[in-house]
Amino acid sequence: MSVQSTVVASIALVPKTALRPFEKLLTGVVLTCAISLVTQGQGLTHSSEIPATKALPANVVAVSRAATNSMPNGTYLYGQAPKAGQLGATYLVFEVNKGNVTGAFYMPRSSFDCVHGTLQAQQLALTVVNSYEQASYPYAVALQSSGTSASFTQPNVTPISLKGYYPIKQLSAGDRRLLSTCKASR
Repeated sequence: MSVQSTVVASIALVPKTALRPFEKLLTGVVLTCAISLVTQGQGLTHSSEIPATKALPANVVAVSRAATNSMPNGTYLYGQAPKAGQLGATYLVFEVNKGNVTGAFYMPRSSFDCVHGTLQAQQLALTVVNSYEQASYPYAVALQSSGTSASFTQPNVTPISLKGYYPIKQLSAGDRRLLSTCKASR
């Protein structure tokens, strides 16, 4: 019997209930390691996002003011799933204040990473602060036209949303705690 099959066999013998206390910790560690590996030496981007290092043309300055006005000051919640609390989905809770953004990326029952940045013409230009190592990484989320608002303070004003994310109307107590924690760390 090989060493690998011995390890797999010994893990299979551990009852699932014995692993539950470590599930959140392991999920957080795996998520953080994955983000760290992917972002080593570059900004973390997906096909639906604009790279944080991409320079915008000079004529975008006027449009930037319009985008800031399109997402007024307020608190927002967006998720990769259309409903809050879906395991395996990533959520972004954030506050916009005069074009400045503060918030957190998180997965339910896992760790979270604080973010800060600015609302730009075509993207949210963010810096993600790794919760374990306190290392910072650039991250951008593209903006797209939308008729749905996720703002709690001005629900009928926002014609833009985050590409690849669904607006979620209801902010939970946990979302408020994450936002408060990340605002305090700034």
